[in-house]
Amino acid sequence: MDNNKNNLDMNYYRLKMNEKKKIKYKFFDSIFNIIIEKIKIIANNCENWCLYEIPIIMFGYPEYTMNEISSYIINKFKIHIDNKNIDEIIFYEPNILYIKWSL
Repeated sequence: MDNNKNNLDMNYYRLKMNEKKKIKYKFFDSIFNIIIEKIKIIANNCENWCLYEIPIIMFGYPEYTMNEISSYIINKFKIHIDNKNIDEIIFYEPNILYIKWSL
């Protein structure tokens, strides 16, 4: 009898969970990049704010919560964007980000 069938290999499940997280964060990064492009277009028209509607669900991607994706995006703005130019980022339920910046 093969004893491996009776063993519970948590490393396998940990790796699967990490793979799903990587896919989820890659998706979050793609949303962040879409927002950056939207800001560039709007700022080019001499506006200093925008709204972005976060997709509630995206088929083909891991499940996520609005709190999860909005927090990720807001933190990414705080870390990767020059904060002197971003005046405000507010999340309005259920799925709207308000972003205001200085020109």
